[in-house]
Formats: sequence, C-alpha cells, structure tokens
Amino acid sequence: MRLKRTKAVLAALSAAVLVLSFGCKAEKPSDTQYDVEITFWESGHGSEFIKNIAAAFNDKYPEYKASVTLTTVAKAVPVNADALGDTTDLYMMVFPSYMGHTKSLEPLDDVVSHRPDGEGKKTIGEKIGATVLGSMSTDEGAAYALPYATAVTGIVYNQSVFTAKGYAVPRTSTELLNLAERMKEDGYVPFNYYMAYAQYLYSVWIAQMGGADAYFDIKQGTYTDADGVKSERDIRSFTDYAPGSPRYETLREARRLMSPAGYVLNGASTMTHTATQTYFLNGQGLMMFNGNWVENEMKSSPTNIEFRMMKIPVLSAIRAQCPSIESDRELSALIAAIDAGSGAPAGEGYDVSAEDYNRVAAARKVVYAETSQFSAFIPRYSNAIPAAKTFLKYYYSDEAMRVAAAANHMSVPVALSDGEIDTDGWSEFSKSCNALAENEYTPVFDIRRSPLNYRGGLGNLFYYHPTLYLTYSQNPADILSLSDFINKETLYWQQNWQTYMRNAGY
Repeated sequence: MRLKRTKAVLAALSAAVLVLSFGCKAEKPSDTQYDVEITFWESGHGSEFIKNIAAAFNDKYPEYKASVTLTTVAKAVPVNADALGDTTDLYMMVFPSYMGHTKSLEPLDDVVSHRPDGEGKKTIGEKIGATVLGSMSTDEGAAYALPYATAVTGIVYNQSVFTAKGYAVPRTSTELLNLAERMKEDGYVPFNYYMAYAQYLYSVWIAQMGGADAYFDIKQGTYTDADGVKSERDIRSFTDYAPGSPRYETLREARRLMSPAGYVLNGASTMTHTATQTYFLNGQGLMMFNGNWVENEMKSSPTNIEFRMMKIPVLSAIRAQCPSIESDRELSALIAAIDAGSGAPAGEGYDVSAEDYNRVAAARKVVYAETSQFSAFIPRYSNAIPAAKTFLKYYYSDEAMRVAAAANHMSVPVALSDGEIDTDGWSEFSKSCNALAENEYTPVFDIRRSPLNYRGGLGNLFYYHPTLYLTYSQNPADILSLSDFINKETLYWQQNWQTYMRNAGY
C-alpha cells in the first residue's frame, strides 16, 4: 500500500477507531484512487447517518467505495502524514484553524458550484447559503472546508412540568426572569446548564442587540463606533461595555438570571455537559441552554419527562432601540404576532412603528447554530481527490440529506432543492428543534476567518466565562458584581491584546 507522503493537515485520532467498509466485514480499507477513506467525528449527531450515506453512495456510484473511520476525537490538528502513514481522503471533524492551513487543503470551489445530479436547481453553495459559505471562505471567495452538519440551539425545557404548572414559554428576557422566580417559589430549580453552552444565550442576545453582522465583526476583532466607522483589529470589540451596548446589556441581564440563590443547580457550572444533561433528564433543573443533539446524545439515559426546545427570548433591553414600544408587555405581544407570521406593525396588544416592528422581527430570527465547526475538508496529499469530491457532491444532494435526517432526526446543513424533510416518526422534541431550522432564521455561529482567530487564538466572546463568575454558589461572595466582572474582563484584554496581534502576525 502506497503511503501519501505530504506534510498536511491531519487529525489526532483516538487509538480505538472503527473502520467500517460497507459490503464486507470491518477491515482496513483499500487505498486507490477509487477508494474514499473518510475519518468522521462521532458527535451528538451519531454515526448511523454517515454510514447510511456512504452505503447509499456506494450503491449509486459502484465505481467508488466509501469507507468510514469513526473517532471520538473532535478536533483536527497539524501533524505529519509520514509519521502516521495516514491515508484519509476526506475529514469530517472540527478544524477551527483550517484558514491557516489552506496550502495543505484541496480547494472545493467545484463542489460549491455543482448542482447535485437530478436536481438542477440550486448549486451546493446556494443550498449551504451565503452567510455560512461566506464565513467559511477566504477573502477571495475560495472554499477549503464545508459544513457537513448543523445543530440548532436554544433553551431545552421540561415540558412535563411546564404543562403541569401552566408555565408559558417566555418571549422576552423579562418574562424569562419572571418565570425563573415563579419556578423557584414553586420549589423548582429553574436552570441547569453546562458552562460552555451558556454562549448560546450570550451570542444570541449580542446579535439581537447589535445585529448578526456586528456579532461576526466582534468575533473577529472588528469594531464599529457610534458614527458607523468600522475599524479592524480594534480592542474595543472586546472592551466596549457602555450602557446600552450589546455586551453590557447581555451581561447585565445574564447576571440577573444567574446570580440569585436557587436559580441555577448548585455545581452545574463545573459539571460536564453529559452530567448536566443527566440531571436535567432526572428533573433537576427545568431549563438548560443546549442543542438539538441532546436527545441522540442521551438516548441511553432513561427519563420519564417530556422536553422541548424554545428560542432564546428576545433581550428586553432592545426596547431602548425601539421608541414606539412602551412596555415589555407590548414587546411580548409584538413577538407573539411575529411568531404567528403577522407582518403588521399593529395588532392585538401592540401598536408600533414599522421600523420598530422590523427591528424586533430581525432580533427574533437570530438562532445560534453549531455549523461552521463541523468541517468537511480534503487533504491535498489524497490520491483519491476526484472520488472524495464526488462523494461530497452526493453528500449535499437532497437524497443524501433525507438519508441523514431519517437516521438522526436532526436538521440538515443545507436547504433542500425540493420539498421538506419528512419528520414522521420524530419525537416531539426533534420536531420542536426542526421547527426552528425550517422557519427562516438568521444563524450566528463561531467564525474563524481573521488571522486573529486562526493564528492569534481569538475565539470566545469573553475571555473569562461569565457563568463561572455570575452564577450563585454556596458562597455568595464568589459572585462578582457586574462592574467587577467588566473590569476584570477589560483588564485582561488591555494586558493581552498585543499578544494576540503578534501571534496573528500583525
């Protein structure tokens, strides 16, 4: 067997991986120009869907043979091909720094411009969508990685208790706060969530207040001042906490939500994601920030509760940008009308300007989607590049996406050219998640296009996890005031911004 001898971008693989060659027993796959060797991260989406797609591909294109190697290691890292004797032709993993390794990756522009066989309407790029595709392409528009999966996020909640107690799904952050207080009075713990998943709340609120484009700018270190002047590589993107700013209002509301005693399950902020999910399924904590993968991920954990997903409520502070909205009650009524599909700026319980209607409607569309982290890419050392591209062209077809959805009951990473995903047989939870993905929404997600990201290490919205510093613990003195947390966060950036700049090559 010939080794592919090129220094390239590979994955750090788990010692225990499973090679699945369809049509025969598990064995080491062949390494020819017709054999597509796929290394696949087995995440909350499961692995059945990729196995089924590979099997369907082999049936449709018998001249090729796709095989799948599963790994529980999520992130791809730069290593040496010669050292591992790696023969992977297609990686489907997390690779946040791929923009810094494009010389080692095969361009996928011909995949992007392809119209899947038998469809003839949308190109794969059009099916992926301009926002996601643009975020994963270079400044010149070249694509070296494409999203192979997506996951919508929001607040997963205990539908059984909501029904029994008559709790209404909140539409504004004020309603969410009021609901948490009522739950506590009723003897429940309102929240239980994995620390890192709280970013789904922060990201959506920041994007609601500033707009999705401003959110993506912030993630890349670009700042827009009050006069609309935009400047790149600007520390203010991480230090602007003026009252009314997206960062300030997000943190202020988050602290109100997290800091009261009894609002968050004790110890949740230091638990693993599976531990918090297990507690939730056992009825400890009625709401958690999470994604549509939780059902697949926890399918072996028995539970007798029904659960659903709701959208992140609209940050009530948006009223300061909407002068015709007089109260949170009116804001909530407006959101209800937007959810129902009303395009009128006046209706039952609300009477606002068209401008304010549009402003709130745009905020309501924002959903945090785990999309760009699921990266499909072909290393240039592959001796089966045309075969790997043929697989990708099939992968993004309506046919393959329906195969995927039938297997994992989750939303797919592209829009279908024709029809919709068949959700017959799906759980009510899966349907509630898919409803967020099916309706027109504005995705926000992790973006790593700037050298500050893929070389400098800039990534999260905050250096210090607000969850660790704003959540009630056994010692209330551990909770920082809003101003103390802002000062702590600002001081970090003031002391370290130039290091990020130097690491990025500036």
